[in-house]
Amino acid sequence: MNSFDLLRCGEYTWDWENRSGGKLSFRLLAVSGGKLRVAAKGQKWTLKSNDMILLQPGTTCVARKEEESKDAFHIYEAAFDVHDTQLLQQLRGLNQAVTVENFHLIKSCFQGILEECQAKRTFYTQMSACYFWMILMELIRPHFAPVVAEEELEIKNPGQQQEKDMQKVERYCREHYTSQISLEELAALINYNKTTLLANFREVYGTTPRNYIIQLRLKKARELLLDTDHSISEISEQVGFSSVHYFSRFFKAKEQYSPVEYRLRYARNRSYVLEGQPEYFRAPAAVPSAGAY
Repeated sequence: MNSFDLLRCGEYTWDWENRSGGKLSFRLLAVSGGKLRVAAKGQKWTLKSNDMILLQPGTTCVARKEEESKDAFHIYEAAFDVHDTQLLQQLRGLNQAVTVENFHLIKSCFQGILEECQAKRTFYTQMSACYFWMILMELIRPHFAPVVAEEELEIKNPGQQQEKDMQKVERYCREHYTSQISLEELAALINYNKTTLLANFREVYGTTPRNYIIQLRLKKARELLLDTDHSISEISEQVGFSSVHYFSRFFKAKEQYSPVEYRLRYARNRSYVLEGQPEYFRAPAAVPSAGAY
Protein backbone atom coordinates (compact mmCIF):
# COMPACT_ATOMS: atom_id res chain seq x y z
CA MET A 1 0.00 0.00 0.00
CA ASN A 2 2.93 2.36 -0.67
CA SER A 3 1.16 3.98 -3.62
CA PHE A 4 -0.63 6.48 -1.38
CA ASP A 5 -1.06 7.65 2.21
CA LEU A 6 -4.63 8.07 3.47
CA LEU A 7 -4.45 11.13 5.71
CA ARG A 8 -7.99 11.79 6.89
CA CYS A 9 -11.45 10.35 6.43
CA GLY A 10 -14.78 11.67 7.70
CA GLU A 11 -18.53 11.72 7.21
CA TYR A 12 -20.93 14.60 7.77
CA THR A 13 -24.69 14.37 8.20
CA TRP A 14 -25.69 17.88 9.20
CA ASP A 15 -24.66 21.49 8.59
CA TRP A 16 -21.22 21.47 7.03
CA GLU A 17 -19.11 23.97 5.19
CA ASN A 18 -15.49 23.61 4.23
CA ARG A 19 -12.91 25.85 2.58
CA SER A 20 -9.43 24.62 1.82
CA GLY A 21 -6.44 25.34 -0.37
CA GLY A 22 -2.69 25.29 -0.52
CA LYS A 23 -2.23 21.70 0.71
CA LEU A 24 -0.25 19.24 -1.40
CA SER A 25 -2.83 16.49 -1.04
CA PHE A 26 -5.78 15.17 -3.03
CA ARG A 27 -9.27 15.49 -1.55
CA LEU A 28 -12.17 13.26 -2.45
CA LEU A 29 -15.78 14.25 -1.73
CA ALA A 30 -18.62 11.73 -2.12
CA VAL A 31 -22.28 12.73 -1.72
CA SER A 32 -24.55 10.07 -0.25
CA GLY A 33 -27.56 12.29 0.41
CA GLY A 34 -28.74 15.84 -0.24
CA LYS A 35 -26.74 18.21 -2.47
CA LEU A 36 -23.32 19.82 -2.16
CA ARG A 37 -22.21 23.00 -3.93
CA VAL A 38 -18.52 23.03 -4.84
CA ALA A 39 -16.45 25.86 -6.32
CA ALA A 40 -12.83 25.33 -7.38
CA LYS A 41 -10.52 26.78 -10.07
CA GLY A 42 -13.25 29.08 -11.33
CA GLN A 43 -15.68 26.21 -11.87
CA LYS A 44 -18.84 25.36 -9.96
CA TRP A 45 -20.63 22.05 -9.49
CA THR A 46 -23.78 20.94 -7.71
CA LEU A 47 -23.23 17.38 -6.57
CA LYS A 48 -26.21 15.14 -5.87
CA SER A 49 -26.48 11.69 -4.31
CA ASN A 50 -24.05 9.14 -5.85
CA ASP A 51 -21.74 11.88 -7.15
CA MET A 52 -18.05 12.20 -6.35
CA ILE A 53 -15.45 14.83 -7.12
CA LEU A 54 -11.67 14.61 -6.84
CA LEU A 55 -9.95 17.88 -5.94
CA GLN A 56 -6.37 18.18 -7.14
CA PRO A 57 -3.50 19.10 -4.77
CA GLY A 58 -3.13 22.82 -4.19
CA THR A 59 -6.68 23.54 -5.38
CA THR A 60 -8.54 26.21 -3.43
CA CYS A 61 -12.03 24.88 -2.87
CA VAL A 62 -15.23 26.04 -1.21
CA ALA A 63 -17.82 23.32 -0.58
CA ARG A 64 -21.15 23.98 1.09
CA LYS A 65 -24.39 22.16 1.76
CA GLU A 66 -27.24 23.06 -0.62
CA GLU A 67 -29.85 24.41 1.78
CA GLU A 68 -32.73 24.04 -0.68
CA SER A 69 -32.28 20.27 -0.98
CA LYS A 70 -35.14 18.28 0.57
CA ASP A 71 -33.07 15.09 1.02
CA ALA A 72 -31.14 14.44 4.22
CA PHE A 73 -27.55 15.65 3.95
CA HIS A 74 -24.75 13.05 4.05
CA ILE A 75 -21.25 13.27 2.56
CA TYR A 76 -17.94 11.48 2.92
CA GLU A 77 -14.56 13.18 2.66
CA ALA A 78 -11.01 11.85 2.38
CA ALA A 79 -7.59 13.49 2.05
CA PHE A 80 -4.63 11.52 0.70
CA ASP A 81 -1.13 11.81 -0.78
CA VAL A 82 -0.01 9.79 -3.82
CA HIS A 83 3.48 8.32 -4.33
CA ASP A 84 2.96 5.99 -7.30
CA THR A 85 3.71 7.65 -10.65
CA GLN A 86 1.12 5.70 -12.65
CA LEU A 87 -1.63 6.27 -10.11
CA LEU A 88 -0.73 9.94 -9.91
CA GLN A 89 -1.00 10.27 -13.70
CA GLN A 90 -4.43 8.64 -13.71
CA LEU A 91 -5.73 10.83 -10.89
CA ARG A 92 -4.41 13.98 -12.58
CA GLY A 93 -6.73 13.20 -15.49
CA LEU A 94 -9.87 13.34 -13.33
CA ASN A 95 -10.95 16.96 -13.26
CA GLN A 96 -14.73 16.75 -13.15
CA ALA A 97 -17.55 15.49 -10.97
CA VAL A 98 -18.62 11.92 -11.75
CA THR A 99 -21.69 9.83 -10.96
CA VAL A 100 -20.70 6.42 -9.59
CA GLU A 101 -22.88 3.51 -10.66
CA ASN A 102 -21.61 1.23 -7.88
CA PHE A 103 -22.04 3.82 -5.13
CA HIS A 104 -23.21 1.29 -2.53
CA LEU A 105 -19.67 -0.13 -2.62
CA ILE A 106 -18.22 3.36 -2.12
CA LYS A 107 -20.40 3.83 0.97
CA SER A 108 -19.49 0.44 2.36
CA CYS A 109 -15.78 1.16 1.96
CA PHE A 110 -16.01 4.57 3.64
CA GLN A 111 -17.96 3.01 6.51
CA GLY A 112 -15.28 0.33 6.78
CA ILE A 113 -12.57 2.98 7.04
CA LEU A 114 -14.48 4.95 9.68
CA GLU A 115 -15.18 1.86 11.75
CA GLU A 116 -11.50 0.85 11.59
CA CYS A 117 -10.44 4.35 12.65
CA GLN A 118 -12.91 4.37 15.51
CA ALA A 119 -11.92 0.96 16.86
CA LYS A 120 -8.16 1.32 16.11
CA ARG A 121 -7.61 -2.40 16.04
CA THR A 122 -4.23 -3.86 15.02
CA PHE A 123 -3.34 -2.96 11.41
CA TYR A 124 -6.27 -0.54 11.18
CA THR A 125 -4.28 1.83 8.93
CA GLN A 126 -3.53 -1.01 6.53
CA MET A 127 -7.17 -2.13 6.51
CA SER A 128 -8.26 1.47 5.89
CA ALA A 129 -5.84 1.64 2.95
CA CYS A 130 -7.36 -1.54 1.49
CA TYR A 131 -10.84 -0.03 1.66
CA PHE A 132 -9.62 3.20 0.11
CA TRP A 133 -7.96 1.31 -2.75
CA MET A 134 -11.40 -0.02 -3.68
CA ILE A 135 -12.81 3.51 -3.66
CA LEU A 136 -10.04 4.76 -5.94
CA MET A 137 -10.49 1.86 -8.34
CA GLU A 138 -14.22 2.55 -8.65
CA LEU A 139 -13.33 6.16 -9.44
CA ILE A 140 -10.58 5.37 -11.95
CA ARG A 141 -11.62 2.12 -13.62
CA PRO A 142 -14.48 3.45 -15.82
CA HIS A 143 -12.01 5.85 -17.46
CA PHE A 144 -9.32 3.30 -18.24
CA ALA A 145 -10.70 -0.26 -18.29
CA PRO A 146 -12.21 -1.71 -21.49
CA VAL A 147 -15.81 -2.88 -21.19
CA VAL A 148 -16.41 -6.51 -22.16
CA ALA A 149 -19.97 -7.42 -23.12
CA GLU A 150 -21.41 -10.29 -21.12
CA GLU A 151 -22.21 -12.29 -24.25
CA GLU A 152 -18.55 -12.09 -25.35
CA LEU A 153 -17.33 -14.00 -22.30
CA GLU A 154 -16.33 -17.54 -23.16
CA ILE A 155 -17.57 -20.27 -20.86
CA LYS A 156 -14.57 -22.58 -20.65
CA ASN A 157 -15.74 -25.18 -18.13
CA PRO A 158 -18.80 -26.31 -16.14
CA GLY A 159 -17.54 -24.57 -12.99
CA GLN A 160 -17.49 -21.26 -14.81
CA GLN A 161 -21.04 -21.87 -16.06
CA GLN A 162 -22.16 -22.64 -12.51
CA GLU A 163 -20.68 -19.37 -11.25
CA LYS A 164 -22.34 -17.48 -14.10
CA ASP A 165 -25.70 -19.04 -13.15
CA MET A 166 -25.25 -18.05 -9.52
CA GLN A 167 -24.38 -14.50 -10.58
CA LYS A 168 -27.67 -14.42 -12.48
CA VAL A 169 -29.52 -15.49 -9.31
CA GLU A 170 -27.62 -12.95 -7.20
CA ARG A 171 -28.41 -10.17 -9.67
CA TYR A 172 -32.10 -11.15 -9.66
CA CYS A 173 -32.12 -11.01 -5.84
CA ARG A 174 -30.56 -7.51 -5.89
CA GLU A 175 -33.09 -6.25 -8.42
CA HIS A 176 -36.18 -7.76 -6.72
CA TYR A 177 -35.25 -7.95 -3.03
CA THR A 178 -38.26 -5.84 -2.01
CA SER A 179 -40.59 -8.52 -3.41
CA GLN A 180 -41.42 -11.92 -1.97
CA ILE A 181 -39.00 -14.19 -3.87
CA SER A 182 -39.47 -17.94 -3.50
CA LEU A 183 -36.78 -20.57 -3.86
CA GLU A 184 -38.88 -22.17 -6.61
CA GLU A 185 -38.82 -18.88 -8.52
CA LEU A 186 -35.04 -18.67 -8.33
CA ALA A 187 -34.58 -22.32 -9.32
CA ALA A 188 -36.83 -21.89 -12.36
CA LEU A 189 -34.80 -18.82 -13.38
CA ILE A 190 -31.76 -20.99 -14.19
CA ASN A 191 -33.45 -24.39 -14.59
CA TYR A 192 -31.94 -25.88 -11.40
CA ASN A 193 -33.59 -27.97 -8.72
CA LYS A 194 -33.82 -26.31 -5.30
CA THR A 195 -31.22 -28.50 -3.62
CA THR A 196 -28.59 -27.84 -6.30
CA LEU A 197 -29.37 -24.12 -6.27
CA LEU A 198 -28.90 -23.89 -2.49
CA ALA A 199 -25.62 -25.82 -2.58
CA ASN A 200 -24.15 -23.83 -5.48
CA PHE A 201 -25.27 -20.44 -4.18
CA ARG A 202 -23.74 -21.19 -0.77
CA GLU A 203 -20.52 -22.29 -2.45
CA VAL A 204 -20.21 -19.03 -4.41
CA TYR A 205 -21.63 -16.49 -1.92
CA GLY A 206 -21.23 -18.23 1.44
CA THR A 207 -24.92 -17.99 2.37
CA THR A 208 -28.41 -18.93 1.20
CA PRO A 209 -30.50 -16.79 -1.19
CA ARG A 210 -32.94 -16.07 1.66
CA ASN A 211 -30.21 -14.76 3.97
CA TYR A 212 -28.70 -12.81 1.11
CA ILE A 213 -32.03 -11.05 0.50
CA ILE A 214 -32.33 -10.31 4.23
CA GLN A 215 -28.91 -8.67 4.19
CA LEU A 216 -29.90 -6.59 1.16
CA ARG A 217 -33.01 -5.38 2.97
CA LEU A 218 -31.09 -4.55 6.15
CA LYS A 219 -28.39 -2.72 4.21
CA LYS A 220 -30.96 -0.63 2.35
CA ALA A 221 -32.84 0.08 5.59
CA ARG A 222 -29.64 1.31 7.26
CA GLU A 223 -28.93 3.59 4.29
CA LEU A 224 -32.44 5.07 4.31
CA LEU A 225 -32.34 5.64 8.06
CA LEU A 226 -29.08 7.61 7.80
CA ASP A 227 -29.42 9.25 4.38
CA THR A 228 -33.08 10.32 4.32
CA ASP A 229 -35.71 11.76 6.62
CA HIS A 230 -38.31 9.18 5.54
CA SER A 231 -40.54 7.84 8.28
CA ILE A 232 -39.97 4.35 9.69
CA SER A 233 -43.22 3.26 8.04
CA GLU A 234 -42.04 4.52 4.63
CA ILE A 235 -38.67 2.80 5.01
CA SER A 236 -40.36 -0.43 6.06
CA GLU A 237 -42.43 -0.42 2.88
CA GLN A 238 -39.49 0.54 0.66
CA VAL A 239 -37.39 -2.43 1.78
CA GLY A 240 -40.20 -4.95 1.35
CA PHE A 241 -41.94 -5.31 4.74
CA SER A 242 -45.73 -5.34 4.87
CA SER A 243 -45.84 -4.41 8.58
CA VAL A 244 -43.86 -1.60 10.19
CA HIS A 245 -44.15 -3.33 13.56
CA TYR A 246 -42.61 -6.52 12.19
CA PHE A 247 -39.91 -4.47 10.47
CA SER A 248 -39.02 -2.72 13.75
CA ARG A 249 -38.80 -6.00 15.66
CA PHE A 250 -36.82 -7.64 12.86
CA PHE A 251 -34.40 -4.70 12.57
CA LYS A 252 -33.73 -4.61 16.32
CA ALA A 253 -33.12 -8.36 16.40
CA LYS A 254 -30.48 -8.02 13.68
CA GLU A 255 -28.91 -4.65 14.53
CA GLN A 256 -29.41 -4.49 18.36
CA TYR A 257 -31.15 -1.12 18.00
CA SER A 258 -34.64 -0.18 16.89
CA PRO A 259 -34.81 1.84 13.65
CA VAL A 260 -35.35 5.05 15.66
CA GLU A 261 -32.45 4.27 18.01
CA TYR A 262 -30.19 3.38 15.08
CA ARG A 263 -30.94 6.67 13.34
CA LEU A 264 -30.25 8.72 16.48
CA ARG A 265 -27.06 6.80 17.27
CA TYR A 266 -25.35 6.88 13.89
CA ALA A 267 -26.66 9.99 12.09
CA ARG A 268 -23.79 12.20 13.19
CA ASN A 269 -20.64 13.90 11.96
CA ARG A 270 -17.30 12.24 12.54
CA SER A 271 -13.77 12.59 11.17
CA TYR A 272 -10.56 10.71 11.89
CA VAL A 273 -6.88 11.35 11.23
CA LEU A 274 -4.81 8.23 10.71
CA GLU A 275 -1.71 7.73 12.85
CA GLY A 276 1.47 9.51 11.78
CA GLN A 277 -0.25 12.17 9.65
CA PRO A 278 0.54 15.92 9.81
CA GLU A 279 -1.10 18.01 12.52
CA TYR A 280 -2.95 20.20 10.02
CA PHE A 281 -5.15 17.22 9.13
CA ARG A 282 -6.58 17.07 12.65
CA ALA A 283 -9.84 18.72 11.54
CA PRO A 284 -11.45 20.18 8.39
CA ALA A 285 -10.89 23.87 7.90
CA ALA A 286 -14.43 25.01 8.62
CA VAL A 287 -15.34 28.67 8.13
CA PRO A 288 -18.43 30.75 8.93
CA SER A 289 -20.99 30.98 6.16
CA ALA A 290 -19.89 33.51 3.58
CA GLY A 291 -23.03 33.66 1.49
CA ALA A 292 -23.35 32.53 -2.12
CA TYR A 293 -20.16 32.03 -4.05
